Amino acid sequence: FGDEGVEGLCNGLKGNSSIIKLSLNYCGLTHKSGKVLARTISSTAIREVYLDSNKLGPEGVRSLLEPFVEQSIIEVIERRQEKEKKEAEAAKLAAEQSAKQQQALLQEMKNASKNKENDRKSATSRSTLLPLAARKKKKKKKKKVIPLPPGVGAWLSKLHIADNGLDLSLYHDTSAPLGIMMMLK
Repeated sequence: FGDEGVEGLCNGLKGNSSIIKLSLNYCGLTHKSGKVLARTISSTAIREVYLDSNKLGPEGVRSLLEPFVEQSIIEVIERRQEKEKKEAEAAKLAAEQSAKQQQALLQEMKNASKNKENDRKSATSRSTLLPLAARKKKKKKKKKVIPLPPGVGAWLSKLHIADNGLDLSLYHDTSAPLGIMMMLK
């Protein structure tokens, strides 16, 4: 199959939104296939990739992983920003609710003092207001939102790259396996 076959396959997979598994075990792929596969996988619905027993080497695996590492960094930043935004909104809402509760309590106190004066004048009507703490509030149950699986994009659930020349015996660059592990971290 080789690198040329992968290029043809990847050209045919452009715009794919239904195939989710790609198995290219024992296909004689080299480091050249890493970038081609990365481009295709990160722009399609493919989520599981099996590349065992090829010759990708550290360079090919690094090329394959780069778009996914970049996407994960972007997602971490976006999630952090979203969390900070929600926390700021919650703090603002809590401050507004606190101000409303204080105003309601002041109003209740005014109404209670007026009622006491009215009760003194007329013994026929006795009405007392309950403090805010004594009122029962119904809690609304939150509906669970089931997240949909992501569509097309740089996202992998399985990546099999066993026996691709990532060990130290085949390459003189002793830091290559460590660099790949750092990318996966």
